[in-house]
Amino acid sequence: MGGPELNDHELTPDQKADAQAIFEGRIEGRTACHHCAGIHYHVAKLPMDRQPCPRIKRIEHHPDGSRIAVEYWQNGSWESDVVFPAEAYEEDPDT
Repeated sequence: MGGPELNDHELTPDQKADAQAIFEGRIEGRTACHHCAGIHYHVAKLPMDRQPCPRIKRIEHHPDGSRIAVEYWQNGSWESDVVFPAEAYEEDPDT
């Protein structure tokens, strides 16, 4: 499954259905990001299950491996596409 070509996050009905299936756990190996709750597309050209969160600016880990700090980019300032639940479930004003 490839990611949508987003136009200012205007999702087509097919893209919304795809995102809803991911959010609802109906696509094996795809889940929402545990950092931002969104779905990432086209990040670092990696497989879908290995995509890093494009909203994260910096992560700091403790020597034991646990995460102790996360700094996010300012809303909307990341370069890669992220689809959030609100976009996947918003009503189409034309219907």
